[in-house]
Amino acid sequence: DNKFRSGLGYDLYISENEWTDWYFMDEIPTTQSVYSIEGNDFQSPPGIISLYIKDYYNTVYPDLGLSQIINIKNNTFKTQQGGTAIMSLNNINAKVLNNTFKDNGEIGIYVEGDAGKMTYAQYNKILNNNFSKSNYTGANVYLGEFTANNMVVGVASDKVTDLGDNNKIVGTKANKKGPHFQPVMKVNPHGMHGRRPGN
Repeated sequence: DNKFRSGLGYDLYISENEWTDWYFMDEIPTTQSVYSIEGNDFQSPPGIISLYIKDYYNTVYPDLGLSQIINIKNNTFKTQQGGTAIMSLNNINAKVLNNTFKDNGEIGIYVEGDAGKMTYAQYNKILNNNFSKSNYTGANVYLGEFTANNMVVGVASDKVTDLGDNNKIVGTKANKKGPHFQPVMKVNPHGMHGRRPGN
């Protein structure tokens, strides 16, 4: 039941990292972190990323099996020109369910891995989200080149771009060539580990 009305680059930013021990980190995590973002109301200014989720450890320790457990459910995202509702970088097994998207923007849900580390955003489930009240210039759902084995379930009018490998798109036809523009990451907090399409 949080209400987000203005942000600087993004409204809510979650990154899995020990920022205080960046150069002196002696201990590697032994358990997964769980994040549930449910029932919130995002009304973001132009050009803002409403919800920005980044799993840093998946790029540094990909074999540990300690990916974040992400549940994004029953939220409302109202973006404006140039905005992105959800940006998900390097996530595995995230669930994005039953969210409502409104107004204008660039991309509704953006999913990508890490080109530099050659790690993929995988096994994410994007199901039953409502884009009927939104108009995104790029895509409702954008799966970048470093995505694999994800599932998107929508309706025929949903605009889905799928540049990844073995992603399953149900209920609508995916655009395999990408949008007529290159999405631009508008913020770069603490160093961006996600791939920028077109670079």
